[in-house]
Amino acid sequence: MALENLSKFLDPNFDMSPPTDVKFVFGNNEDSTKEVKAHKLILAFASEVFNREFYGSMESEDVIEITDSTPEVFQAMIECIYNKKPKLDKCDLGFLSSMYYLAEKYNLETLKDEIIASIPKHRISEIDLMKVANLAEENNHHQPLSDALYDVAARFYLRLVKENLEYALWLFSERNRPHADVIFNLMERINNLKKPVWFGQQTFESVYSMIKNCKDEVGLSRDTIKEHLVNTV
Repeated sequence: MALENLSKFLDPNFDMSPPTDVKFVFGNNEDSTKEVKAHKLILAFASEVFNREFYGSMESEDVIEITDSTPEVFQAMIECIYNKKPKLDKCDLGFLSSMYYLAEKYNLETLKDEIIASIPKHRISEIDLMKVANLAEENNHHQPLSDALYDVAARFYLRLVKENLEYALWLFSERNRPHADVIFNLMERINNLKKPVWFGQQTFESVYSMIKNCKDEVGLSRDTIKEHLVNTV
């Protein structure tokens, strides 16, 4: 069997495809009619977790309920196993984080590595900054994923300071007080980055020190921080 034909095995119109023998249904999904079909042997070959589930000492089931994923993310993970991979750098970072969780659950090391490698290629905007930083914190139990997400946010913030300082200072507004720990972790990550030549390291360390000392109350004075940052741009 040619490897390029493997992705066609999910196509019911492909003449050479053997019938599927396992179906995944989604109990937490509003549309209960959505399901993902696959072949036990192919999944078992790709994942030792599936191998144990289908060919272990216990009798395997033909219908398996999934409660910790959406059909869309689970389908994407299955398609990766069948060598039908999406353009990961075009996927939403939240979607990738959910797929990483599945790759961790089913011990798909190659997929995990590919997801991590794709994250630095993502471009984010001002409105995404806190969303990505919070996503990084939510996944701190998946350290490689959390690190990659924090790095994306940190590198974007460095650029934001130069291109839109007023918006960069919004990070320290009263509105973001509930995210104090996340902001501190983001600043810590920025502090560890190699700074561009235009970015005054000593100046940032002064700001970083202020944030570190006020970790539990991020309602720092924007004017005070601006005084420290303004000379860097």
